[in-house]
Amino acid sequence: MQSLSLYISPRRICKTAAAVLCLFMLFSQVARAETTFRVWGDMDIGFNMLDNTLFDTESDADALIVNQRLRLFMSARVAENLQGVAMFRFLPASWGRSKVGNADGGYALDGDGVILRNRFLYLDWQPLSVPVQIRMGLQPLALPFAAFRNGVLDSSAGGITMTYDLTSQISATTFWARPYDEYDNDSNVNSQNKLDEMDLFYFALPMNFAPQGVKVVPWTMYSHIGKDSGYWRTKSSSATKAGNRWGNDPKAPAFDSNSDGNSWWAGVAATFTTFDPLTVKFDFTYGALNTDHEDFALGNNVVNTRGWFSALALDYKLDWAVPGVFAWYGSGSDADDVRDKSQWGYLPYVSTFGEGFGATSFGFAGHYHLNAGAVSSFSASGRWGVGAQLDQIAIWPMLRHTVRVAYYRGTNDPDLVKDGIDLTPNGVSTAIAGPGAIDRQMMTTKDSAVEFNFNHYYKIYENLEVGMNTGYIRMDRDKIWDDRYRDDRNAWQLSTDFHYTF
Repeated sequence: MQSLSLYISPRRICKTAAAVLCLFMLFSQVARAETTFRVWGDMDIGFNMLDNTLFDTESDADALIVNQRLRLFMSARVAENLQGVAMFRFLPASWGRSKVGNADGGYALDGDGVILRNRFLYLDWQPLSVPVQIRMGLQPLALPFAAFRNGVLDSSAGGITMTYDLTSQISATTFWARPYDEYDNDSNVNSQNKLDEMDLFYFALPMNFAPQGVKVVPWTMYSHIGKDSGYWRTKSSSATKAGNRWGNDPKAPAFDSNSDGNSWWAGVAATFTTFDPLTVKFDFTYGALNTDHEDFALGNNVVNTRGWFSALALDYKLDWAVPGVFAWYGSGSDADDVRDKSQWGYLPYVSTFGEGFGATSFGFAGHYHLNAGAVSSFSASGRWGVGAQLDQIAIWPMLRHTVRVAYYRGTNDPDLVKDGIDLTPNGVSTAIAGPGAIDRQMMTTKDSAVEFNFNHYYKIYENLEVGMNTGYIRMDRDKIWDDRYRDDRNAWQLSTDFHYTF
């Protein structure tokens, strides 16, 4: 009979004992610590009066829409560097609506369904003796911006974020996130063979030179998108049917990818306060998506998009207001590139969850809470624009105002309209958006718009503020558009939101 001998080196025993001791010290310290609970949140009730937000003769919007939502945050902290955080939302919906998405409930008569959803659910912690901040779980993910919110990613997803301070002025931040992995929700017995994951890999070097008044954040992000990823399907109704003239028609053929996709982005966000009270803010982003993707409208199997965005804003702080000017440019698509190579000129995006580019408060997503906005686009792609504003006007206590005017023009080839790549039935221009870019109103180099904003914000109590957005857009379309989009050019808004914080 053979004997069995087991040898463990003293070095390994020491390492194991040290690891066990560290874990024991951590948990014993946590066990002795008192748990500190905190609850906070906000509630919004918004009254929106809108007209002709599709800029066509068939627009027939409700005269008054009332929306409501509640966001509830909770944290449980047991140590200085250890806490769990959750955020839940009672989904925003309109009074009188009995369903919210696919969920029963809403705010109709006798509405008592469940419309509660989790938004954040993550753990913040720091390893012992290692100056690295770690966040794990369903968490907010937003790319850096200075002048305007980033139109590529500003949402939430499951992932891991790590931040390390290299010096007192320079840090490094990285995250891995998985927005899509639908294996568990797929009843297909062959689902284990599907390439349904989408992964995001991000790295940034935030640099803050406070004495010099300079803050710069260079960043880059890469994404691998499986051919069966939900990115293609869940975004298809509002984003990724690039070149598909069917748009949102329910009879449209399935939109599936023939191979994996690869996207990458790189950019910089910079803020300069060197010449205080003058502040200069600058954003730049370039991105590309490449994949063999089924394109039913154009009859080939390749859809690529690459584009860029840049913005510059200057603010000068006075005692009673902040006057400023701003400009941006978002690349558009060329008809020849679309026809010959399915090469779109838009900056691809992942998700902005109703936020996104916010140069103005009516045409874009600079609106106040549940006030209506972004009737033109959530993205800067396909347009360039300039504007001036007088912000934070504080003549009376507890009351402030913003006055803004902006002019913007399309950067898309007018031949796209001649080719029949046009607004889809619901007014969302997914046809030229490229994978991921939510563009509600396609604009070509021959189309322009002038927008006026007059907004007010008043603090009724310390925790209750009312915001009113007043907006007007004059759309001037070229003769290449049919009369549906040329005869009715004006859109207006009067929205009031009550914002309560606790």
